[in-house]
Amino acid sequence: MDVGCGIGATDRHLVGSFGKVIGVDIVEGVLDRAAEEVPQAEFRHYDGDALPVEDGAVDVVFAICVVHHVPPARWGAFAAEMARVLRPGGVAAIFEHNPLNPVTRRVVANCVFDEDAVLLRRHTAAALLRDAGLRAPEHRYIAFLPFGGTKVAPIESALRRLPLGAQYFVAATR
Repeated sequence: MDVGCGIGATDRHLVGSFGKVIGVDIVEGVLDRAAEEVPQAEFRHYDGDALPVEDGAVDVVFAICVVHHVPPARWGAFAAEMARVLRPGGVAAIFEHNPLNPVTRRVVANCVFDEDAVLLRRHTAAALLRDAGLRAPEHRYIAFLPFGGTKVAPIESALRRLPLGAQYFVAATR
């Protein structure tokens, strides 16, 4: 389940690798476009409170650069919903912008789409998943270099513990 799926850009890469891909978003208009772009996935409206699936329905739930748009007072409830929909052994992951990276802070500060953004640090995201009852949060800083490929992968891997990457992820299991 992709929470905050937008137009399904990530989901197009997941179909075929998972039995079912579900994208949810609070903006209904983007769901229509997502369904057109990725007809193999299922897209549902999300009211911002309760994820639209039953308890323990998914193996993986993730949010990519979504939590910083959620009001901080709701961060715990957001993580609890991610945990609620996971099957035992399932994985929840939060990908976010790294507020310790000065370039990231500048980009977010100058992005109209991020006017409401409240960036959260990696340890905060890990605590959200732990407090939601998930186990063993794993984390890595990512996106150190502005270009990718196999030649830079070893460099990115070597730097992943340093809090300098443009983004990070935290993942935990139920």
